[in-house]
Amino acid sequence: MFTDEGLDIHYWKHCPMLRRCEHCKQVVEIASLTEHRLTECDKKDSFGKCQRCSEAIAKEDLQEHLKTKNCNAAKPEKIANHCPLCHENFQPGEEPWKVHLMGRDGCKMNPRRMQTLQRTQQLQAKPGTLATSRPGPTGIKGRSPTTTSRIPAPRAGLNKTTSRTLNRR
Repeated sequence: MFTDEGLDIHYWKHCPMLRRCEHCKQVVEIASLTEHRLTECDKKDSFGKCQRCSEAIAKEDLQEHLKTKNCNAAKPEKIANHCPLCHENFQPGEEPWKVHLMGRDGCKMNPRRMQTLQRTQQLQAKPGTLATSRPGPTGIKGRSPTTTSRIPAPRAGLNKTTSRTLNRR
């Protein structure tokens, strides 16, 4: 059971679905990091959008970025998600974001993913913990597709039409 304080700490320091914006220090969903940088970030005026990969690129680097053509082209949102950390395209939808950002074979550029996996392995290694007493598969891959997420919903019922930035209280 989470306490409000424990949940805040999880969001701010550990949740592999979130990341602190290095420009404004707000905690933002990784899935909306590009949108945040272009529309919400305190430094939004210093970013431009690459028309090929759709990522937020520092304006001072944008011309070089476009000229080198080294970025991975983003597919339309209905066809694929595009990760702003590793620049890969993957299946569209919310569940694939969870698998990509939290899964054992997920985003290699998400530092919180590895921290979470290491903590989970440590918990599973301790005798008598809840994680070792449960039969059956564990982790994202073992979860049935009809199982609902155990990740608590962000406060304020955020969705695609509202801001996905978590503000500190």
